[in-house]
Amino acid sequence: MGGPESKEVARLREIALASLETANLEGTTAGYWLQSIIDKINLMIHVEDLVAIDLQDIATHQEEMAWQAFQFNAIATAILLFASGFLHRLYRLGRELAPKQL
Repeated sequence: MGGPESKEVARLREIALASLETANLEGTTAGYWLQSIIDKINLMIHVEDLVAIDLQDIATHQEEMAWQAFQFNAIATAILLFASGFLHRLYRLGRELAPKQL
């Protein structure tokens, strides 16, 4: 994430890490740090919500495609079973009507 919220939190993190050696927070207050991290978290939540919506749309599309494929395959299977039974019946009828060979 490269928004201003993330950049500000990264800057504050650098100040905090540097303050371990220098003890200088460069005027950064706890309230400012807290608000900055809250802004970044809110941005991350917004991004997460957008990703969740996209994933839901993808899942819905995949479900629709799977249902259509199932319906097509079910119909194709029924047609093939009917055709197979019909052809078998024709074959048996043809054998019954054919002259007997000795």
